[in-house]
Amino acid sequence: MKSIVEKEPAEVCFLCGACGYLEKHHIFGGNPNRKWSEKYGLTVHLCPECHRDTKKGVHADAEKAEKLHKIGQAAFEKKYGREKFWEVFHRFYIEKAEGEGEKKPAQGREGFVFLDDIPPEWPYREGN
Repeated sequence: MKSIVEKEPAEVCFLCGACGYLEKHHIFGGNPNRKWSEKYGLTVHLCPECHRDTKKGVHADAEKAEKLHKIGQAAFEKKYGREKFWEVFHRFYIEKAEGEGEKKPAQGREGFVFLDDIPPEWPYREGN
């Protein structure tokens, strides 16, 4: 699948901006994450140094790998949602923002929920 993280065709290294020969990097590696990275477009192009160097490369530098994981998660969530990211990768690299995901209290008298407070994904809401 085409990358959802960078524009294609990539012309420069995603990390350092170097021109020239580039290698495709799967943001989430290992089995089965590499295949999910390919399926969902979680790839970037890196110069050989940023990709494979034993000291500076993303496979050797945990800080660079973590940066790409966060970028990849953000791109995935924008396209597919946070719940789907968890369903596929079973962990988060970005903590949810304060207040995100909290349900607001129902408005009105105790025991009643007005229709405006029903989540849009609720299957029996009119229009779904």
